[in-house]
Amino acid sequence: NPEAPVQVKWTLTPKRVKTPILSASANAVDLGSVNRSTTATGKLVVSNDGGASLEVNVSTDQPFLKSSLDKAAIDAAGSQKFVLSVVGTEIPANETPGPKAGVVTITSNDPSKPTVSIPVTWSLTSEPVKGKKAGKTTGTADAISAADSPEATPAVNTKPAVGRKRSRKAAPKAKAKGTDKPASKPRARKPK
Repeated sequence: NPEAPVQVKWTLTPKRVKTPILSASANAVDLGSVNRSTTATGKLVVSNDGGASLEVNVSTDQPFLKSSLDKAAIDAAGSQKFVLSVVGTEIPANETPGPKAGVVTITSNDPSKPTVSIPVTWSLTSEPVKGKKAGKTTGTADAISAADSPEATPAVNTKPAVGRKRSRKAAPKAKAKGTDKPASKPRARKPK
């Protein structure tokens, strides 16, 4: 029948929205050793595995734990390297030597994980006394070894010398009367 209705079927597929996807090169960063006169650094790479631009903001929980960038825009399939550092000259004086830890927080427009926290570790060490020779033991910057102490007195050897002969001065030769020449010894006569 030419007047019969015709049924038409179709499937509506929702348009896929491209989103940014954040990924970090490490779950934790170890910066190694640092003292109050040095700076320890480490690298962290943040990548965008999604199809839209990734906007990131970086912050730390310690004033002396720093990031080379505090914000960045990363294109799709792109990456950005951050340098993390602990500045020893900014570490508080009451911080005792030993293992330390902080946190770097990355916030972004990634809808699946808008906030990523990455632990950062380092070891605070004591630095040697400037201008002093290294002794057998090391300590804090306020300590010096006994060998370098101005109050240290050198040991005195009180034992007599072994194997040494006393030096004897030769007695002066007798001089002949009326002359400056020494008197000659009489010669022994040979028996006939």
